[in-house]
Amino acid sequence: MLLDNPEFRKNFRLEVNLTRVVSCFALILFILFALYNSNSANDAGEFFGVFCGIGYFLVIIWGTYLSAASISEEVRQKTWDFVRMSSLSPGKILTGKLFGSTSLIWIVGLIGIFPVVIGAAAFMMPEANLRGHGITLLVLSLCLLCWSIFSHAAGMVLSLYGLLVTQTKEKMNTIGATLMIAFGGIFTGAFILNAFEAFHKTYRMEQAYKRAESWYGIQMLDLDMALLCLAFATFWLVVGAYRMLRQTLLFHDMPWAWIAFLVIASVFLNGFTPDQDFAKLLIWPILLCSVTTALMAISESRNIISYKTLAARFSSRQYGEAFRFIPLWMLSFAGLVLALVISLIVIDHQFWTIMSVASVLTFAVRDLLVLHWISWKPNIRRPLMGFVIYGTIVYFLLPIILGSNRGFLMPLAPQGDLAHFITGQRGDGWLFFYWAFQLACVAGAAWLFSRRWSSALARVTPPEPQVPPQTAA
Repeated sequence: MLLDNPEFRKNFRLEVNLTRVVSCFALILFILFALYNSNSANDAGEFFGVFCGIGYFLVIIWGTYLSAASISEEVRQKTWDFVRMSSLSPGKILTGKLFGSTSLIWIVGLIGIFPVVIGAAAFMMPEANLRGHGITLLVLSLCLLCWSIFSHAAGMVLSLYGLLVTQTKEKMNTIGATLMIAFGGIFTGAFILNAFEAFHKTYRMEQAYKRAESWYGIQMLDLDMALLCLAFATFWLVVGAYRMLRQTLLFHDMPWAWIAFLVIASVFLNGFTPDQDFAKLLIWPILLCSVTTALMAISESRNIISYKTLAARFSSRQYGEAFRFIPLWMLSFAGLVLALVISLIVIDHQFWTIMSVASVLTFAVRDLLVLHWISWKPNIRRPLMGFVIYGTIVYFLLPIILGSNRGFLMPLAPQGDLAHFITGQRGDGWLFFYWAFQLACVAGAAWLFSRRWSSALARVTPPEPQVPPQTAA
């Protein structure tokens, strides 16, 4: 329980005191009194809108700042090493930071703001409905709760990410992380409130059911769908924060959680596909693996020590330890290859589909090699900017310079048969030239990468197998 967690009790004592609690509730009572004496005293929508705004600024923005600062303040005050070396488990540290640093926010939100929002929402709902008001209010309450936990966990994830990437004792930019979450929270809040509009007095419940969404053929109201998506995202974000915290504390676990995320997220997203045809069900796995491959490769490409550790484990035939240190983008790329191969074997193995899939994999291999070549260059301070410039040249400027259309990027078949394509509209041997050019690019990228691999790995020493820090008795 939270009360048995020393980390929670420490943060609770730091954040909660009588002055802060009284000041917050006095401000809430003043706003309630002002609204009650205004001309819109009988309009529940006025109370609902005002207190939703207060809850957004207090719970989402300020709560996210506190959760993100809970890590960076420990680093700035040079007490983070004491937390790492303590006997507390990563789970207790996570819950202590996630709920302890925002304890004042939860007290004021759950006691002062939340009852007003739910009470006003109850008055806004129409008399005629197709299900009980209590169920709808419960769903709305869970949406707001998931949104709050999602925002606070996102603040911690960004703070932990900054700590993992920089590996310094400098204060992370918690304000920047808070602004990112606040900007995204605008869309999340609009998603929830627009879903709740179906229950507003200007709508009838019959109209609400006409706006129902389908997930695996199950008809859901907009508000129920919002809760489903928020709960799914919140769960995996908390799992991600927990895994990142363990990595920060020098725990290196098997990456089964990442594989489980790719599989479960693909199954979850496939539920929104109207036609449950097997060919269309592979679209989400391919898209998810492609996006995560790009994002994780950009995030992990500069960690040269991890790559040398992986190579050292493979060379010593410690395959279990090698799998423990494998970059996550490799798992996503393996999932992409698997999904594409299944789509070719089971669904469509026509010639031009094979050419298109081969082109996608060729581009991916080439771009990954170039990304690491840029990231491992010592005098490049912002490798991401270099990769953006590379992508602009390869995917935009080069086709324009060569005067070609999308056929330069993908050998899509034009009108006519194969022979006409090879020797006719594209010029003699266009398909041969296409693959010769692409393979030459991959070979060049591989050559540059091999040279950079040797020079980059020579600068670092492969560490011994890392173990969790010793804990106090």
